[in-house]
Amino acid sequence: MAVLDRLFRRRAPPAPSGPGSVIGAADAMARVKANPRARWHSGDEDEPGRQATDASRRLRAAPAAVAADAPGPKLRTSDPVFTMGSCFARELERSLIRRGGNVVNIDYAQIDRPEFRDANGRAYVGYFHRYTPQSMLQEFRRAFGELDGWSDEHSLLFKAADAMLDWHFCWLDHGDNSLQAALARRRLAAGLTRRAAEARLIVLTLGLTESWLHRPSGFWCNKVSLPRLVRRPEEYELHLTDTDQAIDCLERIEALIARRHRTGDFQLVVTVSPVPLQVTFTGRDIVVANQDSKATLRAAAAAFCRGRERIRYFPSYEMVTHSDPAAVLRADRAHVQTQAVDAIMSAFMDDYFEEGSAGMPARPDPPGLILAD
Repeated sequence: MAVLDRLFRRRAPPAPSGPGSVIGAADAMARVKANPRARWHSGDEDEPGRQATDASRRLRAAPAAVAADAPGPKLRTSDPVFTMGSCFARELERSLIRRGGNVVNIDYAQIDRPEFRDANGRAYVGYFHRYTPQSMLQEFRRAFGELDGWSDEHSLLFKAADAMLDWHFCWLDHGDNSLQAALARRRLAAGLTRRAAEARLIVLTLGLTESWLHRPSGFWCNKVSLPRLVRRPEEYELHLTDTDQAIDCLERIEALIARRHRTGDFQLVVTVSPVPLQVTFTGRDIVVANQDSKATLRAAAAAFCRGRERIRYFPSYEMVTHSDPAAVLRADRAHVQTQAVDAIMSAFMDDYFEEGSAGMPARPDPPGLILAD
């Protein structure tokens, strides 16, 4: 990996703008010559360093060694970082925090309180998962007071037996789901989301495309309860997000952050979660439905990042999906092993932070913390 890391520091000319671009033959050949990662497999070629950077060799690492686009200015570990996304986003921010990173959207001290604890007294950070582009945009708009018609006291809160289910977040399966607790969690979460306005680096991790709309309110559900869907199917619609819709959500998020940011000095990084769908409502094989979902989000990420100076794509999705599953995934073939996440974050920090940041010794997690799936 050390050899690959050194080779990765050689940068090719800027990538073309994407599908539909026209590149002159001389320029195209120059790109191949300057790009050490241009070939999948070079066979018996003996050019020095060529075979070491072939994809066929780089992908043998765990996780796979995949280079990111050239980033903007290097950050210090003390610079504020904001992340939003599903369970993989929680893993990324956990790894960054353990290396001394300043992740502002998760405050372990603030969530170490009864409203966030499960039946065993452990703090549940899975509450902050965001699964769809629509739900991500909706949370930014809610937190910054730009979501017309929204009420923290009523919107997407549903009574179920003796619990109050919060479909805008991820309620606790075994914890305090009273109305008072739900409102306390919402207030705290809004304050944490508004910290995006002070972050120098904002990471958005796209999760899935099967999005549930609550028709009476017009709001998007982040998480749904199957019993309620069965009882009141007329109130809900399943929307299969397409590429244009995902791009629109990302563009609106970026515009909102730009309006609200305190200095305007921020970089935005988009990733796609490698964690697959847990269930599909499409009627298709979940393997096919998941591939369609991830392909849609990956295409949206590429289109959104293309040609934007402060917006980049980071290939954590490719690092996981092109690795040996046994080396990077847990037994469920869905969630990423901690050591693989740490290796991905080391590559991330090499790209976005000052030299030496990725080598900082990892600190232990706070006691009693649940990194829920």
